[in-house]
Amino acid sequence: MSPSRGKKPKGSSADGLAVEMLSAISSRRMAAIIARSSARFQEVEPVVRRVIDEVRSKGDSALLLYTRLFDKVSLSKRRILVTPRDISAARRLVSRREPALIPAIRQSLECIRGYHIAELSQLKSGLKPWQRTVSSRRWKTSAKLKVGQIRSPIERIGVYVPGGNAILLTTALMAVTPARVAGVKEIIVASPPSRNGDIDPRILVAADLAGATGIIRAGGAQAIAAMAYGTDSVPRVHKIVGPGNVFVAAAKAHVAGMGACAIDLPAGPSEIVIIADGSANADYIARDMLSQSEHDPDASAVLVTTSRRIADAVLKRIRAEFGQSGKRGAQRSTAERALAGYGAILVADTIKEAVQFANDFAPEHLEIMTKNPKQILRSVRNAGGIFLGNYSPVAVGDYVCPNHILPTGGAARFTSGLSVDTFLKKPSTLEVPKALMPTLNKLISVLSKAEGLYEQHGKSVEVRAR
Repeated sequence: MSPSRGKKPKGSSADGLAVEMLSAISSRRMAAIIARSSARFQEVEPVVRRVIDEVRSKGDSALLLYTRLFDKVSLSKRRILVTPRDISAARRLVSRREPALIPAIRQSLECIRGYHIAELSQLKSGLKPWQRTVSSRRWKTSAKLKVGQIRSPIERIGVYVPGGNAILLTTALMAVTPARVAGVKEIIVASPPSRNGDIDPRILVAADLAGATGIIRAGGAQAIAAMAYGTDSVPRVHKIVGPGNVFVAAAKAHVAGMGACAIDLPAGPSEIVIIADGSANADYIARDMLSQSEHDPDASAVLVTTSRRIADAVLKRIRAEFGQSGKRGAQRSTAERALAGYGAILVADTIKEAVQFANDFAPEHLEIMTKNPKQILRSVRNAGGIFLGNYSPVAVGDYVCPNHILPTGGAARFTSGLSVDTFLKKPSTLEVPKALMPTLNKLISVLSKAEGLYEQHGKSVEVRAR
């Protein structure tokens, strides 16, 4: 069930998609566009909670039970873990059936790894600890506090790679690679088995080439629970990353809320906003809107342009793609359902108005197709990934680099996509010289008394200052 989208204007339409003036749409319509699809956790939460509780208490037996119930696959306990022999067989099969695929995976890995190595180098100290001195102008002493930070990788992480109709092997590349660059020692990949009881061999090969140290045949909330709490077969991880359906997202949110492990973020359906002026190519825009819409019927694709000509041309090309077939319901393509439900073509009066809309939307993907995209870039505040110019489609980010695991649902307002930093811990350090204790005693005496904690907090400093 989709949220209310408000009434769309009459005029040019393609089964629900229409050209609309941004300045003229109602507040209700604007709220519906910004809301996009809402994967309502509360609807699946009771099921997710039950699955997690049972996997936590019963381990492998519950994992296998829910794999049988939800994925319609019966596995034995010894089949949960993928073996090196399984991976070797998968590699031979992929090499025989799709000889160009493994070389293509290696090319993508080189680009993804290059991006994350460059990212790591921009962290001034890399993985090295750092230390500085700090003091207050009011301290009448030359003694200073020594503060610092130790940077170390998380020891063991879990990566969820979705199953389903699309074989999302690149998700394994995008999730495993930055973890490896960060120095994570153990990387457990979970992916749901197909009806024959196996993970697609292309996903196995991609995960192995990227550097996974373990792979399990499990999907859905049961896989998240197994990694979060551990079972006899599945080691407990300290953080889980990767996209999935609403059950996976709800399970990730639940285990994080319970303090079982950390997560990257609950990822939702794919989304794109395109800012364009009259210099843009309507064919490119239409194709990019369609490409993101084919992911999921709940995906969101929005064009906001200062050119009515471009808006009409994009709508015409989308209508031509669907062939005006008149199909309804389940017969319509995934992309057609997504655009009918969550697509929009908006005409803005100015580029400034278009950028403001994009910042309010905070999209997973933002494409800027204007004469000077870098000039507009300075005004962009909220976006997961930004793609500049006519020749930077989201598809390059999906398959090559930087990284396609990005925040959705407006989360770009407060977080970023997967990065080396996702996999680092940064505990702080403090070293206090003895000469500074009398000064600190006076300061902490005032503060701890104000909080009502002088008896122990304040005195723990006072005893050192005597």
